[in-house]
Amino acid sequence: MLKTFTLNLIFFTFPSLLFAQQRFNPEILKKRIASKDGYSSRKNDERYEGLYTKNFGNERFVLVSVLKGSLRYELSDKNKLVFEHPKIPNLGEIGVSGSSYGMDRFYHIDFVIPSEKKSVVIPMKDVMTSSYIYANHLGIFGYLGNAGKPSVYIPIWVRQDGTKPKDGEPVALNITIVGDEAMSSISWKYARGTGSAGLTDGGKVDGDFSARQAIHIPLNFPKEVKTGETVLIQIKGVSRDQKKNVDVLSFNLIVTR
Repeated sequence: MLKTFTLNLIFFTFPSLLFAQQRFNPEILKKRIASKDGYSSRKNDERYEGLYTKNFGNERFVLVSVLKGSLRYELSDKNKLVFEHPKIPNLGEIGVSGSSYGMDRFYHIDFVIPSEKKSVVIPMKDVMTSSYIYANHLGIFGYLGNAGKPSVYIPIWVRQDGTKPKDGEPVALNITIVGDEAMSSISWKYARGTGSAGLTDGGKVDGDFSARQAIHIPLNFPKEVKTGETVLIQIKGVSRDQKKNVDVLSFNLIVTR
């Protein structure tokens, strides 16, 4: 059963979002697997991609994906993924990170989308197909700040090359979290401004989520929350076994439509 989230939205003003992004995650690079599939720079572009060894830390919950729409693709050496730069005024170069979850192998990818580009195209054949990285086990997000410790998350649209949304298909914002505790319900609230006063209910999802299971949460904002606004999101949940409220995550997010 899904747990209860509380989303508090707080606006930040960025006089400029134009700064250079980190192009790889140094902590992941230290743990790369010593093989051709190990996390490393790839030919013909500036991305870092591959497998690494993972040490499980003390994080109870992890934000693994922040997307516009859902991630769907057919895993094949012939196919490529298209990562689109959000259409947000004054937003410059952004970082993109992706990691596998719910698998017994650990895959990671890092690259940037320059402000002058509409999108970046990444082939599946280098690592994804040989490592069996399917869409339901891959989390992706855009961000500003340092790889591994973003200062703000950015929902991006990722699609298989040659595909597009069906006519009339809504392109909602979705986040995915993974935690080490079973959850029974998730609810979220939001607040605009510089603090957490005036929280508004955003929604609730009930379910039965075991530990380490991916929890997908749609973020539906009212029309007055505009594209490009930065908000602080605070998420809370209810544990399934202990029946108590749990602080889950808090992070900054730039709203896209």
